[in-house]
Amino acid sequence: MNSTDHQHLILVLGMHRSGTSAITRGLMALGVELGQDLMQAAPGINDKGFWEDTAFNQINIEVMDTLGQEWHSLSLVTPDQWQNPSLDTLRLAGANLLRERLAANPCFGIKDPRTVLTLPFWQGIIEHLGVKASYVIACRNPASVAHSLAKRDGFALEKGHFLWQAHMLHALKGTQMAPRVFVDFDQMLKNPTGQLGRIGARLGLEFDPSSEAILDYQGEFLDASLRHHGYALNDLSLDPSAPQSVLDLSQLLFSLTADARPDNASIHDETEALYRETLKQRQSFRLMRHYDDSCRRLSAQLAASQAGLADLSQDLAQRKSEITDLAKSIAQRDDLVARLQQAASDQDRRLNALIQTNENLSQAVQALQHRLFEQDEDRLGLCRTLEERDAAMDRLVKSRSWQITKPLRWIGRIVRGDLRVAIEPLKRLRGFWRR
Repeated sequence: MNSTDHQHLILVLGMHRSGTSAITRGLMALGVELGQDLMQAAPGINDKGFWEDTAFNQINIEVMDTLGQEWHSLSLVTPDQWQNPSLDTLRLAGANLLRERLAANPCFGIKDPRTVLTLPFWQGIIEHLGVKASYVIACRNPASVAHSLAKRDGFALEKGHFLWQAHMLHALKGTQMAPRVFVDFDQMLKNPTGQLGRIGARLGLEFDPSSEAILDYQGEFLDASLRHHGYALNDLSLDPSAPQSVLDLSQLLFSLTADARPDNASIHDETEALYRETLKQRQSFRLMRHYDDSCRRLSAQLAASQAGLADLSQDLAQRKSEITDLAKSIAQRDDLVARLQQAASDQDRRLNALIQTNENLSQAVQALQHRLFEQDEDRLGLCRTLEERDAAMDRLVKSRSWQITKPLRWIGRIVRGDLRVAIEPLKRLRGFWRR
């Protein structure tokens, strides 16, 4: 027996925002392994996780880059594009990835909405590996998808409808004659046990509605917050953004999710007819992509310009704030300069007054010095006069006439009553005789 006979690869297909994450998480409740290398949850976009293998997702992105496509490109991939030699390296990487995942987990589930568009790439690898492949096709009202994309990505509703049509038609056509089951996301929320039972029965998976895994999925994982937009199928006829081809495809798909029709040759014929009609619109899709890419480039340029304008506005506001601060600083400097100038002026006035006072004092000093000089001259004159008088007095005292007239001067003092002077010589004479 071939070693790959027991390996079962389950691929979840569907348009973005169609509940593929919640449905993939339901596979885990049926015993399908999803691996450990899973993409992290994104708050506000997919709060409970994407349940996507990151390596598988990366290969899908590189395949689409090689083909010049993005997940939201409106143009169709032609069969000859899959012969691009640049895909060979990616095919080898994809084969090694699936071989590694299935070796560790014989029943392995993979999900990435891009897989709908890269399905021929992976089906070639699956055929090369010789493993069994089954498909779970997640279906959601295209109006709900279009409005969800409009909110998350800013897409026009018309673009959302055409993207839904392209993805779902590729999923429908690419899985013909293979084990597959169509699952209505809204019905999964309303009746998870019934939908998991359908999946298990179609894909040969063990289903026990009382198992802890299924009860946990139903009671803990699923809740109304997983559905942000809800429309009835008949609302499409009232939606002017939904073309007739979207209405026709949705009616076919939801007849399969409700098991209202068997998945047989008639479904195959209707799928081929819808696909042929879509191919007739290839030029329209190419033109839509051209205008969509142009709008995206212009939007990106506009966003960049607006970001640049916001930066410039922020810089302008900052410059204005700096100018205001500088103006305040200049005003403060001007006030300080004015006060310093006033202080300098006051100092000049005081200095001038001091200079004038100094000049006055200098003049006064000069006058005093002149007076002192004059007084010194006068003093010297007086000293000379005094010396001359002293000399004259000395000569007079020592003169003979002064000695002869001395008794007469003594008698004259007595006569004038100056007894103290007259008695003094007598005291000196008495003392002489006592000795």
